[in-house]
Amino acid sequence: MARQIADGRDQTNAGELMENTSLPFTPRVMNFPLPDQFKMPRVNLYDGTGDPTEHMEGLRAHFILHGTPNAISCRVFPLTLAGVAKDWFGKLPANSIDDFKTLGRLFLSQFLATRKRKKNPAYLLSLVQGKEESLKEFMLRFNQEKLMIENPPEQTVLDALMHGVRAEGPLMAELSKSTKLVTLGQFITKADEYINQEETVKALMKNQKEELEAKGNKEKVAPASAVKKEEKNVKRSEKVAPSYPRMDHRKLQSAKFTPLNTSMTEVFMEIRRDPAFKWPSKLKGDPKRRDPQKYCEYHRDHGHLTEECITLRQEIENHIRNGRLVKFLAGERNQRRNEEPPLLEGVREAPRNRGARPREDRYAEPMQDQ
Repeated sequence: MARQIADGRDQTNAGELMENTSLPFTPRVMNFPLPDQFKMPRVNLYDGTGDPTEHMEGLRAHFILHGTPNAISCRVFPLTLAGVAKDWFGKLPANSIDDFKTLGRLFLSQFLATRKRKKNPAYLLSLVQGKEESLKEFMLRFNQEKLMIENPPEQTVLDALMHGVRAEGPLMAELSKSTKLVTLGQFITKADEYINQEETVKALMKNQKEELEAKGNKEKVAPASAVKKEEKNVKRSEKVAPSYPRMDHRKLQSAKFTPLNTSMTEVFMEIRRDPAFKWPSKLKGDPKRRDPQKYCEYHRDHGHLTEECITLRQEIENHIRNGRLVKFLAGERNQRRNEEPPLLEGVREAPRNRGARPREDRYAEPMQDQ
């Protein structure tokens, strides 16, 4: 007897549960036949925490593409809900939904507070390229942020890019030379060129690093003749003190710099043509103790050769890391190897003998007092 009463109570609770979970659709929606070869939309379940407009747009795109009838769209909709969103749908009044438009309006009204807020176009002006951020990384981040703004003005986008890209980078250095107004399309095209240069330099440096690691950086034992020659150089250096900054040419070659396909002097002549080029500070130390037979064209002073100048080599490396001087890299074909580089107007050719001091009237830039 007690068991029969318990079974009756369970049946009553099940009946009440079915009544409470009945769908809110009208008979027309419930009785509409399911089309042949119907395909369920592949969308993430919406649990009430994401953007409701994105969920609805995904469903609409699927229903339009497959020609899903309005009534079937209504019946499919609750199958894409979870969590609090599913609980909300279960509380809708019975016989209250007769079309998908009404259902979508109620859904968006309920979860409007969780939608993504569109940003003001002026927000783009706050985006700045990081110190260690490459041009490619910045452009990707900028485009992702731009997607959060609805139809930003083209001029605002251009102003934000001109302001955000690193001013000391090669891209802005080239654009600053032009007196013509740059359009957004021209800016993006030029940015793509420098991104390709960055990727080329990065790939070359990666290959060179892998080659060095493969060799294991094994130190070679110097022969006795080389040791004696080194001792002779040390004794000579005690008589004539080298000027700073200088590095032995062999040590300069073994340092971890990007290999070049030409001399440092030729690369320096290319750097010197840049209007933004600045001469280095004067050499330190007593000028009387410097080697008068050696002359550095970069420092415009005696003491060491141009090819031994570690400061110039570091300056060249900085240009390479900024995407410049690609044609002088060892991995690139230099089509102008046998051509003389053009000189600026009013500048005469530098002397061929690097060990001799050049005459002051051979340079457009006047010699400073030593």
